[in-house]
Amino acid sequence: MKSVLVAMSGGVDSSVAAYLLKNQGYDVLGVTMALTSYENSDCKRSCCSEKDRYDARYAAAQIGIPFKLVDYRELFKKEVIAPFIRMYQKALTPNPCIACNDRMKFFHLLRFANSLGISHIATGHYANILEYKGRKFIARAKDPKKDQSYFLYRLDMPQIEKVLFPLGKLTKAEVRKIAQKANLITKKKAESQEICFVDYDYRDFIQHNIKSKPGNFIDEAGKILGKHSGIENFTIGQRKGLGISSHKPLYVKLINPKTGDVTLSDREGIVSKEFYITDFILKDDRDQFDAYIKIRSQSKPIKSKLIYLGDKIRVISETGFWGATPGQAAVAYINDRIVAGGVISEISY
Repeated sequence: MKSVLVAMSGGVDSSVAAYLLKNQGYDVLGVTMALTSYENSDCKRSCCSEKDRYDARYAAAQIGIPFKLVDYRELFKKEVIAPFIRMYQKALTPNPCIACNDRMKFFHLLRFANSLGISHIATGHYANILEYKGRKFIARAKDPKKDQSYFLYRLDMPQIEKVLFPLGKLTKAEVRKIAQKANLITKKKAESQEICFVDYDYRDFIQHNIKSKPGNFIDEAGKILGKHSGIENFTIGQRKGLGISSHKPLYVKLINPKTGDVTLSDREGIVSKEFYITDFILKDDRDQFDAYIKIRSQSKPIKSKLIYLGDKIRVISETGFWGATPGQAAVAYINDRIVAGGVISEISY
């Protein structure tokens, strides 16, 4: 019998993933990662809370599979939370979900599965795996509104060989129906928030962990428009919370971590024609090729040219990218499969 470890977060998606695999004849082990501690918190939205750990254990019992809780709190602090804070100090906007998938689920948890002699790991992600010319690729899910392939771009070939995504060909509505029919404890559970380790505003979280870097709001000519309390409060494309009066809407265009200056522009001013990606994954053998780039998980894919330059990839689009943000991920698709991805840097306006 094939064995699989299912990462159970305590939500409906991972519960249904475990349920489906059990019914398909897999020998299933449900595992929840303890990533944070909320003993003194009333957090109700996080997928890392004590309530979610309870729900995961209860769902495993309902499905009839063994369950384990693994303590990864120190690893999570080191490999997800600490880099998240450091990036904001550098005026970058990180994506902790990508880091968590890359390090916690598909490195540490996969290694844990291997130590138990379990051949595969599965999650409740909405994503698929496609084979093209003898190679396997992460690909878009059936449900475009729930597609999470963007967050999985860093998976390499050996990892993909050991991963299962039972929900890839289902819609969220279909998953809910399965949970209802099985009467799982998670059947009516609401979606978790994006940053699982923050149970209040992320800006407050950052300010609790670093010393703020105040500075000036300036326009593109360098004229001072006002003052702000810290660069960590802003990200590229942000409009709300600036506190600057103007006859036209202003958006954050640049953040200078050295001076503390935050440059504001009108909406058209933050459309860029090109940027570079570093710390990248490349799954195409060509030095140049066309693909569709997403700079956010739910953004519209933009037709682009990718040029491999050795230590970075140049991304060019005639259409332009609105609000490309240093620190965020750019992920390239050909048809439905992911062929490249990396961290946005060096934006040209």
